[in-house]
Amino acid sequence: NATTIHFVHRWFAFAVLAIAAVLVTLIYRSKHSHAIRYGAFALGLLIGVQIGLGMSVIWMHVPLTLALLHQLTAVLLFLVALFLVHRLRAA
Repeated sequence: NATTIHFVHRWFAFAVLAIAAVLVTLIYRSKHSHAIRYGAFALGLLIGVQIGLGMSVIWMHVPLTLALLHQLTAVLLFLVALFLVHRLRAA
């Protein structure tokens, strides 16, 4: 059911946004390295881009280019999250 998929996708996006906002705030309030702070900034920025792309994909009735950019941004978000996990474990 497409409606259920969209509903779950949106709520998952809200959850990711909330968790990332807390994570970015905690990192900026701490004394982590510049690399970790830049990673947190990239995470926040990419989440904003991802949400904007997701809304645009829906509003414009799923144009292929925007849908592909939405997928690419998801991959970049995953890579930045892996970078942060790796750096934070070593810190």
